[in-house]
Amino acid sequence: MVKPSFLNAQRDRSLRQRRTTPFLRRLCLGVADKALRIHYGDNYSDKCLQATLAVFAVLQRVGLKAEVIIGEVCTVETRDIGDGRYAAKWSGFWGEHHHHWCLTEFGEIADLSISQLSLHAKCSEDGWRSPPPVWWQVAPHGFFGGLLYGQQGVGGGVLLPDAEQADLESLMQLVGSTIEGVIDGEDDPPLMQEFLVEDVASLEGSARTLGSWANQAAQFIQHNEAPLKV
Repeated sequence: MVKPSFLNAQRDRSLRQRRTTPFLRRLCLGVADKALRIHYGDNYSDKCLQATLAVFAVLQRVGLKAEVIIGEVCTVETRDIGDGRYAAKWSGFWGEHHHHWCLTEFGEIADLSISQLSLHAKCSEDGWRSPPPVWWQVAPHGFFGGLLYGQQGVGGGVLLPDAEQADLESLMQLVGSTIEGVIDGEDDPPLMQEFLVEDVASLEGSARTLGSWANQAAQFIQHNEAPLKV
């Protein structure tokens, strides 16, 4: 259980610092991830809009504003191939493909479903590793830590077929009950436990670990030009 007074304090701290607190970042991503896995199973890689709306809903519930963005993303997938060696490739969604993520009122990129990229039918091959979930400090121009986002517009008003809209409404009810179970019930907060792509310091720290995604992606982008330009 998380007391409302604690959540209010976290919200107020976020507003003062113009940066979502670490606890709220992990709460928003964790609640969304839990609901998505219950609703769709462990692979929701083709549900970037639904994942983004789930994060958006939790942000709203804790009192922070955001927008749902549609655009392009280019990133790096890596794969260990033995003897300390690795393979890497460009991956993502651009051109005829698109992606959704949240842009918080503080200018942060919050992207949960990018962490499922290697499971997506467009990208999937056995053994490839996706980037971690993203809650980047300020939406940048150009590459940061092996990711490049190209915003095209606000994308929360996408019209879905009736069956998909009904499915989305069912998911959002689950998101709501999950966060309310944490606030008004006795449920432990499902905080995201994975490494997050958050800022330069955390990325540099992870990049110093041989074999990590950040380490391999950083080496790859030094010698390979991205196919996406923004």
